[in-house]
Amino acid sequence: MFVGLGAIACVAVVLRKQAVPLFSLSRAVAPLSIRGGVALAFALALALTHYVVATLSSWDVQSSSLYTGFYDLLGLAWLGLAVLAMHWLGLSLRDDVLERRNVAALAAFGGALVGHALAYAGGNIGDGPGWWCVAVASGLASATLFGVWVVLHFAEVSDHVTVDRDLPSGIRAGALLVACGYVFGRGAAGDWISMEDTVASFFLAAWPAFILVGVAAGIERLLTPARPIPARLAISGALAAGYLAAGALIVEWEGPLW
Repeated sequence: MFVGLGAIACVAVVLRKQAVPLFSLSRAVAPLSIRGGVALAFALALALTHYVVATLSSWDVQSSSLYTGFYDLLGLAWLGLAVLAMHWLGLSLRDDVLERRNVAALAAFGGALVGHALAYAGGNIGDGPGWWCVAVASGLASATLFGVWVVLHFAEVSDHVTVDRDLPSGIRAGALLVACGYVFGRGAAGDWISMEDTVASFFLAAWPAFILVGVAAGIERLLTPARPIPARLAISGALAAGYLAAGALIVEWEGPLW
């Protein structure tokens, strides 16, 4: 009960900090197109978490609307906390996406949101003795995904997205975060055996994504906005598709649990 009340309180805080600006800012400050993109990203992230909780989680969760609602609520709180954490890591929903009307930041933000939804959803797959198993497994996945953004930050992607407003950089970053969230969610999935087994199985499944991140960081050094490279947007679209395909191939190689 205390966990549920805590999740409700967290959701209330998150809605006040995230939903209020989304719907209360004027069109002159945040155009409907930008707000619509943010709403679409949230809707997709919440739909992903609900689908997994309702169809791929433990049998006792699937068979109980109360438990399903609890993990949906926990997922909403999870995504809200991820948004707040991204704010402190240099990608702010209100400052960069809404008030500055930055489409590049919207692309990166949407990728981060969906990536964390996949990370949380993966931790719900499999049987375990309680909610804390989900918190540990999904927390490991989300924490590693934050690490991906930190790597991109040191590759100056954060500045390219938030300061230079470089859309190709935002598209590449968003796709990489989705791909890594998918892989890390796969690493978090599975029946709970022990803390040691959860950590070991996560990194056993997730390590190929670390190579992908290293390659992406190198590419960011080559495709900096300061370089006048022809067709940067088209190249970035192809790279984004490549990142997503690589993530799907890694999960397929590991063997999907869903």
